[in-house]
Amino acid sequence: MSLENYSNEYLSRRIEHALANSTIDENELGCRRYDGYHLTGIPRIGLNSAGTQKVCYLPRVVGHVPMDLTASHDCGNRWCVNPDHIHSEPHWYNVWRNACQKLGLHTAETCPHEPKCRVFRRCEDYNHHIEFSITTDDTLRMIANTRPEYNCLIWCGALSSGRPVIGNLYCSRAAAMAAWGPPEHLWYQASHLCHNKLCVSPMHIIWETPWDNKKRDLCVKAGRCICGLRHSCLL
Repeated sequence: MSLENYSNEYLSRRIEHALANSTIDENELGCRRYDGYHLTGIPRIGLNSAGTQKVCYLPRVVGHVPMDLTASHDCGNRWCVNPDHIHSEPHWYNVWRNACQKLGLHTAETCPHEPKCRVFRRCEDYNHHIEFSITTDDTLRMIANTRPEYNCLIWCGALSSGRPVIGNLYCSRAAAMAAWGPPEHLWYQASHLCHNKLCVSPMHIIWETPWDNKKRDLCVKAGRCICGLRHSCLL
């Protein structure tokens, strides 16, 4: 789905809707928290096109972010729809902002990003909490909704942005919890050793930092594991 398919007037109306359905967070940053439709904890908005309903990440619309770039929040609040807080940048640069927004490694004076981050805190202060409760029955139900493909277990259920979901939780995170328990930090990602995003096998998914997870892309390009990480890729 490309935003270029929609007129500026139409997108402006959707942005007005977002701002009208948001409330100012009680913080000094001026964030506007969207109170409308959320999917897997992420603000979404419908875009009508050719009689069909397409769903887009709302900050992408608010920030007029091209599809080849990421909607980045310099406030660190992904629920925020304040246009002043959202801009376009590559995914790797957006992940780099974790050094300020989730690890607290920089201050306003030492922030290396442009535009500058608005928040500097450690992950313990990060207000994005996930319910890490999944039972054995939940895991069995998830595995039962798969089909084998080589050594992977391919998800046959619901998808969100092309990723398997069970309830309001990504299946990859559920599988990682089943195998490893909760992550050491909330911002850890569920990383696929098999590089198949539809796989939900607990044997193929581990908790990793965003940097390590991104580093595994080099292995896909090389066709063999060259990342040098503790857990080798399954290629």
